[in-house]
Amino acid sequence: MHILLKVWQHDEYYDGNCDYALVTITPDFAGWALEMIGLACQIAAEHHSFYQMEFFNNSPQVFGWYEGLEDELRRMSNDTSQSLFAQLEEQELVILPDSLHVPEDYYERVDVVTLQVRTDEIAWYGYVKHTHVTWDTRAIPVTVLEEVAGKKVQSTSERLFEWPDDDYMEL
Repeated sequence: MHILLKVWQHDEYYDGNCDYALVTITPDFAGWALEMIGLACQIAAEHHSFYQMEFFNNSPQVFGWYEGLEDELRRMSNDTSQSLFAQLEEQELVILPDSLHVPEDYYERVDVVTLQVRTDEIAWYGYVKHTHVTWDTRAIPVTVLEEVAGKKVQSTSERLFEWPDDDYMEL
């Protein structure tokens, strides 16, 4: 499954030309992500300060807006009432019917890309290469991953970690 995600950059003075990310989600990757979401749910249930887990993952292809993007998304759109580009602008996530061809010149070089796994979604975060500019993607909800993997999130009842008492965590 090919997914096009909206990207936000975090620098008011520098445009890193990172507007969208193209991600291919395979059933194997979706299954692994669901396992990690299940683990995140277990950790969150046992430790109230848990927010997310991060893994190095360079799978998104980040690129900037280009002249032919709207036309290509309009061509791919099966629903004539709303183009995929309009859906992208409104929902910030579009499942593409097939792979999008982005000209090489529009891909941005990125670095230190991490996959952020939360209890109900995944997203990516990274840097524009050779800058201090960070970016992050719109999150992919667990329901999309379940559809691709063909299974539901399973949080295990088995304790995988033994957390210290909360007294230990107080300052």
